[in-house]
Amino acid sequence: MGRGFMKENRAVETVAAEQIQEAKTKNTLQEVLSLLVSSKSSEAKTLIGESSRWSEDPRTQGIRYALKGLLNALTAKSAMGGALGDPGRRNSLRETMRNRQASVWSDEFDKGYFEVWTMALGLFDSGELGNNGSRQSVVEDPSEKKHHDEAA
Repeated sequence: MGRGFMKENRAVETVAAEQIQEAKTKNTLQEVLSLLVSSKSSEAKTLIGESSRWSEDPRTQGIRYALKGLLNALTAKSAMGGALGDPGRRNSLRETMRNRQASVWSDEFDKGYFEVWTMALGLFDSGELGNNGSRQSVVEDPSEKKHHDEAA
């Protein structure tokens, strides 16, 4: 009776540890995404690089690698060119990622990786991610340009 109880107790402890790690991963994911939305890429890079925040399980590593890729895409000069800048291509990319995530061929790493990219594409669509401060709040007055050209 003692051995069975000990096995059961270890199983409960293992499940509890996994749940704690999963919650820690979700919190870190949300922190990184919030930093990226706020255009704080250096702070996001630091969080992604802190190995103590990430477990070694495949799903968590997939999440971490997706965040690294997302950070690289956002900091590249041509990030808003290509698929990320075109809403139609983002929709196609999102659908492809959802299909891959649901595929029987996807392992836990893939599921974590595609989960993050699907979330990020939603943030791109809402305008929260990827604008890099490029939204202009003031519309240029074409008449000012005309006056400038005439003065020259």
